Amino acid sequence: MKKGLSQLVSATLILVALYLVGVNLALNLPATQVYLNSLRPDRLAIGWERAWSWYPLRVEFRGLAADGQTPTEQWQVDAGRAAASVSLLPL
Repeated sequence: MKKGLSQLVSATLILVALYLVGVNLALNLPATQVYLNSLRPDRLAIGWERAWSWYPLRVEFRGLAADGQTPTEQWQVDAGRAAASVSLLPL
């Protein structure tokens, strides 16, 4: 019984470490911003100085700048700090 619990704890810690390293590394690579900006270049431009995520579906940004437009509106956001969360239930 102890061995199974130990393996479960080890597997959980490994998954957490992989998430933290993988996501936070990806958020801080310049290529991530280039990729996001290439998805809809005519509608959205986003950039940040630093970003991190301590747990899934929530990201915090420092030095966030975003510009966007729809057929009827244009908008711009500049923030020293910002956070974004995604809720799966409404989706």
